[in-house]
Amino acid sequence: MREPIDDDHWELSLLTMSAHSGTHIDSPAHLRLGRCIDRYPPDRFILPARVVAVDGNLVGSTHLLGLGSMEGWALLFRTSGSNEEISHMTPAAAMICAELGLGLVGIDSISVDALGEDVVHRRLMEDDILIMEGMDLGGVPEGIYTLICLPLKIKDGEASPVRAVLLSGR
Repeated sequence: MREPIDDDHWELSLLTMSAHSGTHIDSPAHLRLGRCIDRYPPDRFILPARVVAVDGNLVGSTHLLGLGSMEGWALLFRTSGSNEEISHMTPAAAMICAELGLGLVGIDSISVDALGEDVVHRRLMEDDILIMEGMDLGGVPEGIYTLICLPLKIKDGEASPVRAVLLSGR
């Protein structure tokens, strides 16, 4: 929304939104399980990433087979299900993500959990795995990338909008 001020040389915008608007990162403070978003160093948001394509709305443990150790990596899920059901992860998939040592898990949906649930959030956040939701991965092929997803440094914030960028290669 553009709000002009009383000077011909300037414009001033007003932005009001939830910290969970659009593409955003949830920190463990979202469920009162750990650090707030402003307490992470910037390099925590610049990491190697793998994009995995999922046929349908449900990210299950079979989508994680054969990935090997991904200590500190981001794992991003591009789903292709219908709009009638919100894409999400199973608790078993979240457990495997924790075992892989991931630093961040992302999905192109409004939540990693099924609506009304928080099991996946809790499982990931207990291991200090950041969660990125609401990504637009349309047209992004499976593969290895560098992810840059710097959040706003919101004091004591449990989440922050980000502009997520994938760079080819690693």
